[in-house]
Amino acid sequence: MYITKEQALEKILAYVAESYNVEPEQIKLESRISELTYPRHLYCYLANKVKINASLGLISGVIDRNHATAIHSISKCKTLIKSGKIQKSRVDKILSKIMSDNQITNLIVGQKISTVQVKRKMKKKIRKLPAVSKPAPKIKSKYDSLLKFEELECFFAQAGINASGCCKEAGITNTYLGLIMNKKRPITKGFIEKMLPVMQKYGFKIS
Repeated sequence: MYITKEQALEKILAYVAESYNVEPEQIKLESRISELTYPRHLYCYLANKVKINASLGLISGVIDRNHATAIHSISKCKTLIKSGKIQKSRVDKILSKIMSDNQITNLIVGQKISTVQVKRKMKKKIRKLPAVSKPAPKIKSKYDSLLKFEELECFFAQAGINASGCCKEAGITNTYLGLIMNKKRPITKGFIEKMLPVMQKYGFKIS
């Protein structure tokens, strides 16, 4: 059976009251005697320590106080524990009872599950975009109108055309022709002057 945060805080207050042999309602009184102020400080300390995600306003509201009281009590309790006025063994014993209470621990687990679920949903929303390979930029030449890449490709695609032989006749290297065919070098005027006569020799007509 699940309980609310306020009900869990009431149970924590009851465990503290039981340890000091007083009633929870007594802790809520305006009395400033140590028999009641110490349990009040300890309640705020433990309620904040047990991670049920309760606000300071809610913690202090259970004992009919405001959040400023909770802040003061938490700080005061740490000092009292350090000085030994509130025995650490008492704190540990009460905390052990709280953590043995399934209704309270279920609330703690519920908060953790909720956080995990939110993180999982966020991970599902975050998708890595697939890497998009950028196409190599096409190198344009001012001599494209005289001899286009497409015409050059069409010429060497003809049956019986030997690229190495044409390069030899034109006086250019196979490597340079390869760079032009892969569009890593532009078609230059010098290349056209050398290659065009060879292409025409083999009957290729430039559009």
